[in-house]
Amino acid sequence: MSGNTSTTTLTLNHHLASRIAATIDRGIESKLVGGFDFDRQVDLTPRDRGTAYGVACCVFGIIPETRLLGDRKAWAMVTRLVDTLCSHQAEDGSWGWGNRENDKVWRIHYSFSLPSLVKLLAQFGDEFEPDLRARFEKMIRRALAYHRDYGTQFLRDGSREIGLNILTAHMAALWLGGQLFNETPWMDTAKCFFQHLAQAQSADGFWPDDEDHTGPATLYNTITLRHLAEYAAASRDPTAIECIERAARFHDMFGYPDGTCVETFDERNRYRGQQQARTSLITAFAIFDTTRHVAEKYAGALADIEQTNDDFELTLLTVDAYRALASCNPIPKPTDRLANYNASAPTIPASVCRATPWQFIGSACTRHNHARRYHYDLQNHLSIWHDQLGLVLGGGNSLHDPYFSTFRFRGHYLADRGTTTADENSVRTTLAYGSITATFNITVLNDRSLQIDARATPATGKLPADSQFSLHFPQARGQTITWQTHRETLGPKTRFAMYDENIQSMQLGRCRVETDRPLHMDWPCMPIDIYNPPARAEQDAVFRVAVSLTEGPTRIRLTVE
Repeated sequence: MSGNTSTTTLTLNHHLASRIAATIDRGIESKLVGGFDFDRQVDLTPRDRGTAYGVACCVFGIIPETRLLGDRKAWAMVTRLVDTLCSHQAEDGSWGWGNRENDKVWRIHYSFSLPSLVKLLAQFGDEFEPDLRARFEKMIRRALAYHRDYGTQFLRDGSREIGLNILTAHMAALWLGGQLFNETPWMDTAKCFFQHLAQAQSADGFWPDDEDHTGPATLYNTITLRHLAEYAAASRDPTAIECIERAARFHDMFGYPDGTCVETFDERNRYRGQQQARTSLITAFAIFDTTRHVAEKYAGALADIEQTNDDFELTLLTVDAYRALASCNPIPKPTDRLANYNASAPTIPASVCRATPWQFIGSACTRHNHARRYHYDLQNHLSIWHDQLGLVLGGGNSLHDPYFSTFRFRGHYLADRGTTTADENSVRTTLAYGSITATFNITVLNDRSLQIDARATPATGKLPADSQFSLHFPQARGQTITWQTHRETLGPKTRFAMYDENIQSMQLGRCRVETDRPLHMDWPCMPIDIYNPPARAEQDAVFRVAVSLTEGPTRIRLTVE
């Protein structure tokens, strides 16, 4: 679906239905019957197995806007998938997941697909042949027995080796399975977990995902939310619905205008260009009257962009959101959903200002790196969005990487603490680095320009000689950089690190940077990230501009040409 004016007349339920249809109609055969290694009895592409539920809803008319209505061939592929899943399951209720590039096999439990497989059995069980239905039921019971034991152990001593988002998916499946099989103990375990989940939610509306990823969190919470919504929709548990309402306020505040999550203060994720609006937020919030307005806002962002291959999220929850909507207001137009506002989070030091066409975020969240697996830290403290260019600066934190700190004072690059405030056209953030206090203030000048003032004050003596304030352009690849008489397109073979006393302005694409101090420019800069091995690192490279603070405060003007 393209971003033309006709999309703004869609209601939310029709919009969801059309996207489900587009998703289901694309590559469905490979999703349902492909990706198995029958010799090793392993699944090579386990991510989308819940798609079967969406296909069934299309075949049997739950989602009428699809060419699969009444398609027996499509249903035959669903039954073939279920037969394959049954034959591949081990006695302990797990499945094998095979790596395509080596012979390594992991044991998995279809964490994110299992709730949808339970619903497939619950809603369309009578459509299966008796023998296959019996095998399907046995498979689901085996899988849920593992989830019951895992949930019981967690509630007993708090132990888990998986992220909270995965455990929430387990418990949503356990609740749905308890309903299906009238297993009250399963439902009791799941309910106790969701009560625990409610207590673990911060006042701001997010959850710490694990011991490392303690938050503030944005992206991983979308997974937790979508499975909490499955439980809440099935149980109508008021405590769970209150959690979703709190999360809706958080994500409504900290969302970029394209519908993606602000990641400036998220210690595990960075914004990546052309990232899709979070479908899981639309589906989780659309189910409930009190949060539907946030779903409409995110759906409006999704309506502006081309349909992408986000099959996984679309088919796990979107069907339930669609079925919950009898009617809905038209999806907001861009001008309607991007109203100006400024806000600060209740308990975390993060503030956002929307002053059309700008949106910018200041974060004073701090976290020192440690020796655990991912070495998270919080070191990048601002992001700036412009409606014409998208995300211009910032976009979240890297993993342990001093080069990507907003401020740097010799070896000190992680702040100890900080505060932030916002008003109608500015955000001010103050950070403490030992005895040094560093501050930046972002102020809107007009529709095309904003100003950043940065300063640092030592308690005694002078600042270290390498004290810097840095800006990071996350979507620089392919753009042309110009300074003085030099002009170059940033690409895979571009390499330079440049400091020149005469250079105090440069242009990157349509964005012009002017400073009162010489610029230090670097390309490429590639944050350390376990999700992006060297083969993919170039596409996530950012362009870094640093300005010295040793001679006093600095002023930077950012202008969209």
